[in-house]
Amino acid sequence: MKYIPIMFCLLIVFALPTTAGAHTHLESSEPESGGALTSEYPIVTLTFDSKVQEPTDLTVTGEDGEEFKIESYTHSPENVIEFSIPEAVGSGDIDVVYSIIGEDGHVMENQLTYTYAVNEAATAPEKDTETEEPSTTSGEDENTSGEATESDQVAASNQGNESMVWIVPVLGFGILVTAVLVFLGIRKK
Repeated sequence: MKYIPIMFCLLIVFALPTTAGAHTHLESSEPESGGALTSEYPIVTLTFDSKVQEPTDLTVTGEDGEEFKIESYTHSPENVIEFSIPEAVGSGDIDVVYSIIGEDGHVMENQLTYTYAVNEAATAPEKDTETEEPSTTSGEDENTSGEATESDQVAASNQGNESMVWIVPVLGFGILVTAVLVFLGIRKK
């Protein structure tokens, strides 16, 4: 019986480091995933919840499937990465994939989706005023943004669950060891 408190204390000691050692995650992006970008302001800002090393990969995939590797970006402060969508990317839905090395040395990857619009010559504004398509597209963008926000919440929830993965085996092992010690203690009496 005297081993139970000792095993319980050891279980707590072994469980604490696994919950404290969280990975670096994306805290926010500007614009948010599912938002809209234009060629007039094609800047994406990624803010992480802790320091990150230099990105190992930044890639933009256009709607046609063509990939563009981002070579030029700013990394200041240490938890913020900012870059521009390449001029060669055409209008449509684009995917931004990043791969970073967090402060803890773990590689973290994620994909963000945006609607990208290349602003054309002066004829484009005339067409926008003549037709009501932009307002319909705007409504669709809002729906897409809402859906992406919901999927971001699910992804964040899954990332939180990943840090909890180690707790279950540690607790299970601790309970098993405690049960064996209790059984052996009872047998000796």
